[in-house]
Amino acid sequence: MFPRVILACLVLLSAPYWALYAQAASGGSIPSWAERIDGFRLADTVRGELRTSGDGEEASLVVGGATVSKARAAYSAEPLATDALFVAALASDESGPTILSAAREIDKRNSLIGLSLLQMEAQRNATEGVLALVDQLTRVRPQLAPQFVSVLSKSLAEENSLPLLEQALATNPAWAASFWRKVPKESASLTHFVNLREKISPPADLTSERSLLQALIGFERFEKAFELHTEFQKRNDTGLSYPPLDWQLTQTRDVQARQTSGSNYALFIQRDTAGKIAEKLVQLEPGEFRLLGELSTRQGEAKLSAELRCATNNGNQTWPARAEFSSARWSISRGSCQYAWLTVSGSAWNSSLNFDGTIKGLDFEKK
Repeated sequence: MFPRVILACLVLLSAPYWALYAQAASGGSIPSWAERIDGFRLADTVRGELRTSGDGEEASLVVGGATVSKARAAYSAEPLATDALFVAALASDESGPTILSAAREIDKRNSLIGLSLLQMEAQRNATEGVLALVDQLTRVRPQLAPQFVSVLSKSLAEENSLPLLEQALATNPAWAASFWRKVPKESASLTHFVNLREKISPPADLTSERSLLQALIGFERFEKAFELHTEFQKRNDTGLSYPPLDWQLTQTRDVQARQTSGSNYALFIQRDTAGKIAEKLVQLEPGEFRLLGELSTRQGEAKLSAELRCATNNGNQTWPARAEFSSARWSISRGSCQYAWLTVSGSAWNSSLNFDGTIKGLDFEKK
């Protein structure tokens, strides 16, 4: 992950310099400072000569021998040309950390040097150092906060790092929003992430809340997902939805569903086609459940059906899975699934026209 973070930031940070190089190479004029400060200009050129090797986790930056010589020349000409030190550090396994630390003292705004030090701190699980660097880097380059906080994902897996993370997040630092949006994909880290979130109570953010619910559902942590879903709904009064705990609507060429207001939905089904209209995760308990809704037609013909199926493999399904939309009823016995996927599908196979209509009052309730 770390090499990819540095490579991504390298591209973003290099863009202004490439424009300058192109103008100079084409014979155009360049700023007077670029004419005078040869060390800076040579350092920029050196950074542009870096190449990548490998893919994914194996990606690395490659520094050629001629490039290293240019980097030393650039630093000799201009001691503040810290990009030259960054390149020199990459080429030195033993002295690299020392060079980077010295370069950081010279220029705390050099994001590439900061990222390299961030990588080293993360690799040795130095959470306190990681947090300090993430805070500094985010202040300098707030647009790169998502890349910076990705390094903190590793810290979430370490029990002894959690108090430091909690202390830092309690002050709502500049990188906090990016951190909450970076929901972990590992089970243990996700547990720690949720615990931190409950202690900190970060400001409402639809993107992070939706991502968190989807991650919990992916790990089949349905109880926690429903608990947080209730909390999120209480905090917002704008009717925001959180699929798939709220209806997840289909938007394809053949089938389209769109919420118009409340529990009312506009529906389109291409003639001679069929498909899923909407789906949501529901919580069950012993008793009678029914799916409410009234289908009205503006054009064409369509038949709707509903299906209820266990969300877990170890659930005991004791009800008929599929039912006609107008009479969708399920009797849930004790010991049946506690969580299930409810799917509404539609068919316009027998329609001579594209179906255009509405579903009013769509709701799943216990009688």
